[in-house]
Amino acid sequence: MNNKSFLIIITQSLLILVLIWLLILVSKDELFNEEELEDEVIVDYTLNESGLTYVVLSEAVEKNSRIQTQPITATSFEKEISSHGEILDTNELIEASKLIKKNYFLLNKLSAQIKEEREHLEKFIKLNNDNKNIADKVVHEQEILVNNLNNEYSITESELQSIKNSVRYNWGEYFVKLITNENRKNCLIMNQCSLAHVTIDRKKFDQKLPNSISLFNTNDQTNYQGSLIGPSPKLNRSIQGESFYYLVENILVPSGSKLMVKLSSEQANTNYLFIPKEAVVWSHGKSWVYIRDPNVPKFLRKPLQNPHETENGWLINQEDLLENDFLVTDGAQLLLSEEFKYQIKNENED
Repeated sequence: MNNKSFLIIITQSLLILVLIWLLILVSKDELFNEEELEDEVIVDYTLNESGLTYVVLSEAVEKNSRIQTQPITATSFEKEISSHGEILDTNELIEASKLIKKNYFLLNKLSAQIKEEREHLEKFIKLNNDNKNIADKVVHEQEILVNNLNNEYSITESELQSIKNSVRYNWGEYFVKLITNENRKNCLIMNQCSLAHVTIDRKKFDQKLPNSISLFNTNDQTNYQGSLIGPSPKLNRSIQGESFYYLVENILVPSGSKLMVKLSSEQANTNYLFIPKEAVVWSHGKSWVYIRDPNVPKFLRKPLQNPHETENGWLINQEDLLENDFLVTDGAQLLLSEEFKYQIKNENED
């Protein structure tokens, strides 16, 4: 290879290296230009005022984003809670009633017998003191008979009191009076009606208990009407709350049947605002809505405090949301994205 050819090859190699270097430079500049263009396109729509973060848009951006608002409306709300219960087996009460009647019968019989035998004892003692017309042995035997009858009376009386205490402890004072009243005909004792045991959380339902409630039997999908009897000492450990008895008249419902109870307040509360479900967005485990300034496209995110969920949305009762406030019903998720996008961007820049 001669010197001329060698110089040509060297020159071409240098030209190729220069071209490659230029291409790298040009490509690098274009990348930087693209990043600069991106920075120029992105607009921060957030505004901080008095510690609050607003999303502020132009009217054109609001229109193009298809953000829709509507005034918040007031509504009435009848508070309703669900409770549970069951139909009790009243055979224990029926048996207790029979035992009480039996013991009362024995007490009456013994009382009459004791009275009669005491009269005999008094005659025997009188005759025994009068020239021994009655032997001492006969008087002594009569005294033993009277004492035995008194002991039998005390034992029967103790058994009767024990039955009453058991009913009082397990069922309540109402049923003690019920089964000891011989003149009162009751459908429970006659096994002609049913007894419902309902547990109610008084922290959730602070109204006066209704005298009549609907009892839905989840076993046979039937509604029964229950009439309030009073408080119950029985506890349902699976449900928190106080227990009450309700009487289901004129029908025998199988014992153990599970009941569902709906309780409503006596008067509707009109201090609630309705929030449609499409207006609610979620962030950090909480529900939020956006409220628009009535004059300009300026949006503020507010939390829903203790919302009550309904089929179509939420009911709330809080001071920082008012009737006729402009609520964002379409585009709330977009506003949430814009607000948090710049919070994240600012954190990255720091």
